[in-house]
Amino acid sequence: MPEYILTDQIIKVDTSGTVGTLAVFLDPGHTIGKIDAGAGTFTVKFDPGYTLGRVDAGIGTFNVILDPGHTLGALSGINTTVNVILDPGHLLGNVTANAGTGTMTVKFDPGYTLGKVDAGVGTFNVILDPGHTLGALSGINTTVNVILDPGHELGTIKGTSTSLAVFLDPGHLLGSVTANAGTGTMTVVFDPGHEIGTLRGTNSSLAVFLDPGHLLGSVTSNAGSGTFTVKFDPGYTLGKMDAGIGTFNVQLDPGHTLGAITSVNSITTTVNVQLDPGHTLGTVNPGNVANTTAWLIKDINNTAVVPNFAAGSSFGVSVSGVQIIAPVASEVRKIFAYNLSTTAISSIMARWTNGAGTGPLVYAEHALSNTFLPATSSAPAVFQSMTVTPPGYLFAVAASTTLALVLDSASKVHYSVYWFNESA
Repeated sequence: MPEYILTDQIIKVDTSGTVGTLAVFLDPGHTIGKIDAGAGTFTVKFDPGYTLGRVDAGIGTFNVILDPGHTLGALSGINTTVNVILDPGHLLGNVTANAGTGTMTVKFDPGYTLGKVDAGVGTFNVILDPGHTLGALSGINTTVNVILDPGHELGTIKGTSTSLAVFLDPGHLLGSVTANAGTGTMTVVFDPGHEIGTLRGTNSSLAVFLDPGHLLGSVTSNAGSGTFTVKFDPGYTLGKMDAGIGTFNVQLDPGHTLGAITSVNSITTTVNVQLDPGHTLGTVNPGNVANTTAWLIKDINNTAVVPNFAAGSSFGVSVSGVQIIAPVASEVRKIFAYNLSTTAISSIMARWTNGAGTGPLVYAEHALSNTFLPATSSAPAVFQSMTVTPPGYLFAVAASTTLALVLDSASKVHYSVYWFNESA
């Protein structure tokens, strides 16, 4: 075949009408200046194992078009950048980083986003340099799964103006959720009938805040075998504890006191205090010093065990007597002890009645009588005492009924009376 040696001149070879091959061989270190295919097609084919050194499109455009089923072997940017630009609606078929053993870096101009990454049946890993963040993972009509290697953590999940749903397979745990390093807010919302499994504050505190009118459903401390501590800021109170059909125990450290137990409605609701055998109830005080309403504390048999007490002196004659205990509509007063005494040198009849005037109900009566002594001597005290041990009682005063002391003499009589209350 003919051989042409190129100089500084341009040689035109016309192969039209012939059947043959035009081969261009370059000495090492030499370049071919320009090949212009005009309006035709310029095809470059390589023997197996050979590569195309460099294609420079200058200020123009270089298009690589592959026959169906063929692949582009490699695009290598030596100390520079290779840009892949696709027409709208076209897809970049497959990018392999050195048969999977190398690294492919994807960078975007500001304001541009990565449309879609499909790992097929393989795995797609996103690795970020320190200090950089992953903008968004959007599952369009599908599901985005985030799987972490053991010992690794998911830094931040942010739901911007939307909702973030986390679903876990049965038996799996959500490791740690931090709301903006503890300064933000994390809201947990459940569908009706669903429960939150476990909230654990490891070496820290777990605070639960509820909107007004909302309830905290159930708090279980390690299936009932652990300890659940409730602490309040000064001036705040625990609204309501409902043990359902179970038992709610309040245990206090030595030297501490239980501030107050208030029923939801102090008129119609009962608060029961139960003590283990051998234990005592230390002190029961009314809500304030001026509150004279008696406490009703019952044992397991619904019998009052805390006494009420009244004492004083009475004199004068009246068919209705002096009211000692005022009537209460919802309570029966059971008298289990009383004392009557006088120093008067006279005979006095003292009666416990319902204060009903000329036809009273008499619960008990006693004659107090002193014998006349010389004027130089003091009169001895006449004392009458009756007592039984609760839950026994001497007599009962019905609900809405007064207990009165009626005397038939103007002489002074001292009295004391003890009773307990039961619901009518």
